[in-house]
Amino acid sequence: MGWCKNEDYLNQQRFISMLLRSRINKGYGLNYIVQECRQQNISREQVLEVVAQLDVDWFQQALLLYQKKYGQSAITEYKDKLKRMAYLQRRGFSSEQIQFAINHLE
Repeated sequence: MGWCKNEDYLNQQRFISMLLRSRINKGYGLNYIVQECRQQNISREQVLEVVAQLDVDWFQQALLLYQKKYGQSAITEYKDKLKRMAYLQRRGFSSEQIQFAINHLE
């Protein structure tokens, strides 16, 4: 294991970066990613440090996910809006990001 660390095969920053890119590409928000990393004993500070390096626009990510899931379909009733908001929240987006995504298409 010492040899792997010396050769930089075991690098936590690189692992976090790979994990972040993977989850972002799958449509997950920061809150979900932080929670998943916490289960792997990776601190929020470590995640935020890598996020700053990646320069992610979470509002744009929320909008892309919303468009992928719902397309241009209009919200017909309040219950439908709540359902869409809950979906984005489960994916780890903040309430501001969710509002941006939903209001952007109205």
